[in-house]
This record gives sequence, structure tokens and C-alpha cells, in this order.
Amino acid sequence: MKLAKWVGALGAAVTLMIVGRWMWMTWCISCPNIPATISAEQATTLISNYKALQEQALQSGREMFDAVVVKALLPIFTSILGYIFGARSQSEGRAEDKAI
Repeated sequence: MKLAKWVGALGAAVTLMIVGRWMWMTWCISCPNIPATISAEQATTLISNYKALQEQALQSGREMFDAVVVKALLPIFTSILGYIFGARSQSEGRAEDKAI
């Protein structure tokens, strides 16, 4: 049970770090300041670059979450819980057989 607790805590910590990194990156990418003297083409380019930076920040966070939490920690966590609850149900089954 301790191992499951530590893997779960590690998964939660990694998730919080990824969310914090994503928030930091989106905070650093401030909304572009578009002056009145800029042309429509330049404004469109500026906005499209801003959207691309936001999407890149979101995509990198998604990829890290998928690689670390979903593909590494979650299978380990579910295996540990499966073992714990499987062993518990077997021991309860044996105790019921002895009681009968």
C-alpha cells in the first residue's frame, strides 16, 4: 500500500509540475500589443504567431503528461492496485473457506 501511495504522490507531483510549467509559459507569452499604426497584414501575422506560441506551450505540456504520467506512472499504479486488491480478495476467500 505504501508503494501505491508513493507512485500516486509522484504522479500528482508530476502533474502539478506540468500544469505549473504550462501556466508559466502561457503567462510569459503575453497578449501582443497591437499599435494603431500597424497594417492589417502585420496585425494578422502578429496574432497568428501569438496563437502558434500558445499552441506550442499547450502541446509540449500534453506530450510531457502523456509520456510521463499516462504511459509510465499510470500503468505502474494500476498494476500495484490490482495486486493489492487481488491479494486481498484471495485472502478473504480463503478466510471464508476456513470459516465454513
